[in-house]
Order: sequence, then C-alpha cells, then structure tokens
Amino acid sequence: MKQPLLLIFLLFQCSLSHAQAPDGYTYGDDDTDQGYHLALAPNGDYLLTGTTRRNGNNDILLMRLDEYGSLVWERAIGGQKTDRGFWVSLDSEGNILLAGTSQKDGELPLYRFFVSKLRPDGSTLWQKHFLKRRAYCIKELPGGEYGVLGFQIFDAGWGGYGMLTLGRDGEWLATHSYEAEEQEKDYGFEFEITPDGGLLMVGTSWGFHSPEGHDYKVHDSDVFLVKADAGGNEIWRKTLGGPGHDFAKQIEKAPGGGYYIIGSTQSEGAGSFDLFLMKIDEQGNAEWTKTFGGEEFEYGASVAVNSNNEIFLCGTANSYGDGDHPDMFILKTDLDGNEIWRHLIGGDGSEYGHDIKALPDSGCVAIGSSKSFGSGRDDVYLVRLDSAGNFNLIKPMPPAAGTALFSPNPMTSIGRLEVGTPSANDQFELRIFNAAGQLLREEKIDGSTAFVLRNNLAAGHYFYEIILGNGKRIAGKFVVQ
Repeated sequence: MKQPLLLIFLLFQCSLSHAQAPDGYTYGDDDTDQGYHLALAPNGDYLLTGTTRRNGNNDILLMRLDEYGSLVWERAIGGQKTDRGFWVSLDSEGNILLAGTSQKDGELPLYRFFVSKLRPDGSTLWQKHFLKRRAYCIKELPGGEYGVLGFQIFDAGWGGYGMLTLGRDGEWLATHSYEAEEQEKDYGFEFEITPDGGLLMVGTSWGFHSPEGHDYKVHDSDVFLVKADAGGNEIWRKTLGGPGHDFAKQIEKAPGGGYYIIGSTQSEGAGSFDLFLMKIDEQGNAEWTKTFGGEEFEYGASVAVNSNNEIFLCGTANSYGDGDHPDMFILKTDLDGNEIWRHLIGGDGSEYGHDIKALPDSGCVAIGSSKSFGSGRDDVYLVRLDSAGNFNLIKPMPPAAGTALFSPNPMTSIGRLEVGTPSANDQFELRIFNAAGQLLREEKIDGSTAFVLRNNLAAGHYFYEIILGNGKRIAGKFVVQ
C-alpha cells in the first residue's frame, strides 16, 4: 500500500545512506539493514538497534538520531558470523544498554548472549558474552543492577527462559533459569517490573523466536508468563492460549493496574495468524483478548500506551495487500482494545513492523524494515504518526528566518506551517488561496507556528502567503489529499 511523499528534506553524512520514503525514513546501504527496536532519549533523540551487512556479514547496528532525524553517530558491532541487536534502552544515568545475540568465531554456530553498555556518545563502557543464550531484552532494575532476559539452551538441547542479573560494571551477579519440559523451547522476550518490585516475564512456551522462521515442529505453542520476586526466584508460571500456536512478544503496564500483552495467535481470529492484544490482571489471568487480521497472516510485535490512555500496536500484515508482500501494520485502540484507526504502510516489496513507542505529544514512532524504499535489499524503516494517525515523521528542522516549512505535504486532515520569524513572539499574517487565486482564509498568528485544518478544503492544490511583521512576504504551496 503506497502513501504520499512527505516534502521534508534532510541531509545526512555517514557511511550509511539515509533517504526519505513514503510515510517515513529509511537508513541503510546497498545490502541488508533491519531495525528491531528503538528507545527515546530524554532530549528527544532516537536510539535504534537492529542488524546490518555493510561489512559483509550480519553485525549489530546501533544508531543515534537527533530529534530532526539527522544521524548523530552509528556503530556496527560484531565478528565474522551472525550478530543481531534485539533491544536498546537507557539507564538512569543516560547510558545506553544493548542486548542481542552473537555467534562464536571459528566454531560451529553457537549463539551467545551479547550485552553491552555504552556512553551517550556511542563509546563502549563494557561488552559481555554468555554462552548458549540469546538476549532479547535488557532493562535497569530498581536496585540499579541490569536484568537481561532471553533464551537459555540447556545441555540436552532444549531450552527455556534465562534471566541474568549484571552489576553496573557488567559483572555477573546471578543467573535464573526457568526450566522447560524435556524437548521444549521457551523463549522469553520481555519483562516488566511489577508494583511489588518483582519481575513479570512474557514470551512463548513450546514456541519459536521468529514467526517468519521455520521452527514449527512444536505441537502447540502458548503465551508463557513467569512471575519472579526481586531476586529472580520464581513465584508462579502460567500458559495462556488455545489449540493453535500462540506467542507473546511484548508486555506493557496498563493504566489502573494489570498489563497488556501483544503477540500472534492461530487459536482465535480470521487467518493463519492474527495479531492479538490481551489484557491480564496482576495474577496473570486473562481479562480479555482482541484479535486483528484477515485471511492471511498478521504478526503482533509491540505495544505502547500514550499519555491520553490510548494503545498503539505494531506488527506486520499480509491480508490487505497483494498477498505476496506484507506491510508494516500500526493500530490505535482505546484501553479496552477497541480499534480507533489503523495504517498499512508499504510498497511493492515487503515491510515489517518490529517496535513502537509512544511520544510525549501522544503520537507514536515505529521501527521496522523495508524492501520497497531506500537503497538496499532491506533498509531500517522509521515512521512517525501523530495521535490522529497523520504521518508526521521526525520533527521538522526549524526554518531559517524569512522562510517557511509546511508539513506533511501532501496533508490529509491537518498541516503544520513553521515560519522562521525574527522572534518567537512575533506575529504574522497567513492567507490561503485556491488554485484559481481566490482568497479562502486569512488570520493573524502569534508566534512561529500555524496549524492548517482541512475542514472544507477539497482535495487539490493550494497556495499560502505569509506576511511578517517587517512586511516581508513568503509564499508557498501545499496539497490536500
């Protein structure tokens, strides 16, 4: 599904090329670059992690963008085999925590936990590897230590949830294994800190780590919850699901108590897999489940709650296009899981949605990968939407004095006009004309920002004229779809 091109132009200087795609931005070179997870810095910067093949093999990709989408720095971390970054977060001191997986060089493929702590400028403070594990999530714990959740492989070949506790300097403090039944594989993808200071871990039992993979030999995977105390000692475990495959990817605290879980299900819904949103109470009991999808597959990857108590969901959908090329799938619901709006974002190739975060302005930003846009086989794909679902990627660069910037352009319901006035307290006069030159609107604006509501504007081309306080005039045009 194609969307209009936003007329926002940024210049990037780095070894990766960066381009503007319909509805978003791509980051990558002429090989494979994928975005898996993102974090928001207090100053408005974006931290992105994923994987890149720029050095000829899969390396962990870590990038920092400023609030305008310009690259601050980027790093490729890895050896001679496959390395992937699955999670990035920040600790209370502003340092960057990175978790993923790596393969040992010179030996048979053997995945290891990869965990690193970096300064805000991207320089490494420490880096650790732990054998026979995949790390999917890292967060700072209430006591200042770091918790790392993932998949631990046992000697017999099966595996289960593995939780590591590390000190501030990366020193090993404890390992907690939540053992699976024989021949079972349980993947832990995320944990939340509970009100009592404990941990609630979520993932899949008898499951697999990637729905796009081929590890479907299990008979029936389920959503798997493990509650542990602050020391990591198991209190209870629960499985939730039906007769088909069900697996969870992320968990988010719900306003008023309980948690939201997002994942994918074959047990309910309309298709081979449907995206599901589940609400559970503090004891892990399911209160309700909502599914979203069609006749093909939909995968649920990420959930976030904004300041307006609305839920954003992110994943991948294949039911609504040509069936051969999936799209990034973003939805907004109320707190009861009732859909407010949805967007399918993609082109002629395949797009995947992997993570979403709520923004302070009640909008959201999502990360994934794109084959349709950019310069390579896959590129990191970043999309930003406002609370109403309008595409509004990355904060526009402030215009120079005496210039103006209209975004998004084309617009659907609301446009933002940033004017480079000599002073933020200045006034300017805004006039809007249709293509025939007829004056449609005229108003005085305080400050440097005007919002253009569609209201009764029909689809078509329009012109604006700005008259600054010093008499200077600025003219431009915009499109309403």
